[in-house]
Amino acid sequence: MPSHTALRRRITPSVPLRLTLTNDDGQEFSVEFRLSFDFNAMAEIEERAGVSMLDGEIWKHLSARTLRIMFWASALHHHPEFRSDEGLEVVGSYMDPSNAGTIAEALERAFVASVPATAQGAPTDGPTTATDGVSSGPSLGE
Repeated sequence: MPSHTALRRRITPSVPLRLTLTNDDGQEFSVEFRLSFDFNAMAEIEERAGVSMLDGEIWKHLSARTLRIMFWASALHHHPEFRSDEGLEVVGSYMDPSNAGTIAEALERAFVASVPATAQGAPTDGPTTATDGVSSGPSLGE
């Protein structure tokens, strides 16, 4: 996101995510996000979820809570209007069991895109898919 300061930020690669949602009155609407994992997003996730992003531990403990936090934090760089507890609740309102797998896949793609190419060849636990179709995700390697 462009800034009006002399400080220069690194722009982490991002991936798109589009969700088509239905309100309780049957009206459909879509929301679009760009998801990315810079260290600010990873720190937000660690603070709120209490699980490490660097060792890949978070991917082994995906739950509604951690998935919602990861979705919210990875959206903040490109969507700063969500930077609040209310924003976290709004992002959570966009989620349900029917789109959790799609969101988890987009999060994994965004995480992998954020890892520099030189580190992508490093040993990792590698992503695995759980029985519910949600990936266990990558780690940064050791």
